[in-house]
Amino acid sequence: VTQVVLLSTGGRIYAVPAVLVEQVQQLKSGPLAQAYNDGVIMWQSHRVPMHYLSTLLGDADAAPVTQQYSPLLILKSGADRIAIRSNGP
Repeated sequence: VTQVVLLSTGGRIYAVPAVLVEQVQQLKSGPLAQAYNDGVIMWQSHRVPMHYLSTLLGDADAAPVTQQYSPLLILKSGADRIAIRSNGP
């Protein structure tokens, strides 16, 4: 048994082991758009690559859901980090 964080994109739900989740942030649309354009987010003085979950899963056509605040997960495995945003339903 393991604890997981559930993410959804394209009408599907995915489980990520909670031990990989370093932090969950809520970003406003402006900073989120800037992070996506730059391809990175600054987090604790680190440049962390940022990706949409659907793109990583090979569904580049999924459109992000527009909302005032968007959850962003910082995942860590060893010394590597990545920021993931699920696109919503």
